[in-house]
Amino acid sequence: MKCIFTSDKNSLSTSDAILFRGRRLPSVTLPARLSHQKWIFYETEPPHKTWMFANLTKYNGLFNMTSTYAADSHIPFARMKSCHRDWHIYNELSGDNFAAKKRKDVPVAWFASRCLTQSRREDYVKKLQEHIKVDIYGKCGDKQCGSNIREDDCDKSLLHVEGSYKFYLSFENSICDDYVSEKLWKVLNLNVVPVVMGGVEYSNMMPKDSFIDVRDFDSAKALAKYISYLDSNDTAYNTMLRNKASLQCEALTPIGNKVCNMCQRLHETKGRVSIVHALDAFWGSRRCLSPEVYHQTQAVDDFEVDLEEVKYASLTGGKRKGRDRNNSIEPRT
Repeated sequence: MKCIFTSDKNSLSTSDAILFRGRRLPSVTLPARLSHQKWIFYETEPPHKTWMFANLTKYNGLFNMTSTYAADSHIPFARMKSCHRDWHIYNELSGDNFAAKKRKDVPVAWFASRCLTQSRREDYVKKLQEHIKVDIYGKCGDKQCGSNIREDDCDKSLLHVEGSYKFYLSFENSICDDYVSEKLWKVLNLNVVPVVMGGVEYSNMMPKDSFIDVRDFDSAKALAKYISYLDSNDTAYNTMLRNKASLQCEALTPIGNKVCNMCQRLHETKGRVSIVHALDAFWGSRRCLSPEVYHQTQAVDDFEVDLEEVKYASLTGGKRKGRDRNNSIEPRT
């Protein structure tokens, strides 16, 4: 299966598909619609960030397919990974004292450049700081790694080597289903314990004994108490970090193959007709949880999705209720 991708607008009339970035729709002059073309709604950001720029209700019925990080898109490009324990590496790490190489004064670090977020992670960090020391790097804190140093070098110097932090806050800026960013993946190969907050079921990607999930605790105070326990117990800390350091991970849908996945899907659906009748419902608030609800729940299945509010129309025109990958949606009648 072969495809040619181009940004040359002179090719609009000969293209089989046109990709539109969701949040940039208001600034786009829509081309003449050709009967054979598939128009694809494409977005990498969560719904609320898209709605900041575009009222998606205006585009109901305009697109034929969707391509987002959500699993129920026609062409998903989820940033998910699957991690399993490599027992050979695990055995090799027997006796390694990770804690001995860590700093003793401040156990937790957080890197953040966006300080007002949908997840209100900034509020949670403030509550955490009431019970345990947390150093904040970037625009949201008073610490900097350095003005002339690469970000990945900062990650290594602050989280991996001698004198680095024991714990890293991998907090997403949005609590939306299927949304996970590089905040977790960039520390997979670093000797630091990640503390996660996000709208995915992390235990489906990594063994639970290799990370800390905020939703396993009733409050920031309870989380701080557990972090303090690990900070003061080298055996327990070394066990958790050994569990994480022995993981081998594979991307379920590699970002680099995004265009390949799109090419394949377009070939597979050639000649089929679909319409995303209710784009606003598909990429709407139903995908995200408020921080208040999030911290009261224990699983991403608790997302407040009223599936009776939308129906999904299949590529063949059939209809059924519920979330279904590769199906379009239309309003409830």
